[in-house]
Amino acid sequence: MTKKTYKKNVEKKPETRKVASPLQKVKERFGSKEKLAQAVADLFAQVKEEKEDLKERLMTAANTQLLRLHEVATQVKERFGSKEKLVEHLLALQNRVKDSGYREKLSAFSLPQLMDLVRRFEKNKK
Repeated sequence: MTKKTYKKNVEKKPETRKVASPLQKVKERFGSKEKLAQAVADLFAQVKEEKEDLKERLMTAANTQLLRLHEVATQVKERFGSKEKLVEHLLALQNRVKDSGYREKLSAFSLPQLMDLVRRFEKNKK
């Protein structure tokens, strides 16, 4: 390798990828944090009064957390339809369909916790 080609190879700067910040992702996908909080509240809340309280609490959450909650909630809605069906799927994966105590325990878990369990058990099944 000559001195000239060595300099060319050494002086090449690696291309830097711009990673969008959570705020940029929120503005790109939803327009504002308020709209994202409303979307997450719509996915989680059951009663209208509950939606307003939930939206207020979500407005104080970090953008990253809101994006993750929205992603998990949409995955659950698309794949399973509801939290109950997700719990049923988990019980079926573990061959514990008749275990009512375990069903109650799983029902108390949050959606992100349940989705992590689904990923883990589906990975172990393969």
